[in-house]
Amino acid sequence: MKVRIVIPARIGSTRFPGKPLYVIKGQALLAWVIEKVKTVKHFDQILVATDDQSIADLCKKLKTDFQMTDSALVSGTDRVYQALKNFSDIDDQDIIVNVQGDEPMIPSQWIEKLIETLKSNPSMEMATLAHPISWEEIDNLNAVKVVTDQFGKALYFSRYPIPHSRARDPKVPPTSLKHIGLYAFRFHSLKKFCSLPASSLEVSESLEQLRALQAGFHIQVISVEGSIQGVDTPEDAQKVEKLL
Repeated sequence: MKVRIVIPARIGSTRFPGKPLYVIKGQALLAWVIEKVKTVKHFDQILVATDDQSIADLCKKLKTDFQMTDSALVSGTDRVYQALKNFSDIDDQDIIVNVQGDEPMIPSQWIEKLIETLKSNPSMEMATLAHPISWEEIDNLNAVKVVTDQFGKALYFSRYPIPHSRARDPKVPPTSLKHIGLYAFRFHSLKKFCSLPASSLEVSESLEQLRALQAGFHIQVISVEGSIQGVDTPEDAQKVEKLL
């Protein structure tokens, strides 16, 4: 069983075109992500899945493996699968970690926690991360919310505040958590997910994980402490630059 970390990096982001190559403090956003992922313990491969030659050229410069993928793919997870599916040494039990290319501040310990969770639970199909969300973020449509059952299984993800709260008490934290766009699959589960068409919920919310939920996947949500600043917009990139 191998552990493969794949970073999907699409050049044509709707909200932030050219995002992976946006320069923050002297280097491309994607380079910051690759640098952070390389500090993870116990992995076999890092691979960038991209649709753009400029990103491929950056990977060559950074001595990082890459695979070219179709620009028309629906989601980052579909891009991850297309990058891996023809590997001759891939095994159904391999652990595939999908690290979004816009998370330059992702702690390596969080990635390791995902990997260890799947290693310790051979029947687990899919896992992701979340942390507490503030009332200030609850209405931000770029902040994805998740609610879980008592065992940490995801019930639903949304860009909108869930569950609806008729009276917000600032002294009581929100019931939902803020989802972190980081996933771990076994390869056979990734293959199953990517064989499915985009679902109605996925299209409605523009959230690929809803395809998995609607198809009956169990998604384990692992709670982590702290919070990080991702990059969804140019304004986010400026916030990250100050933090770095």
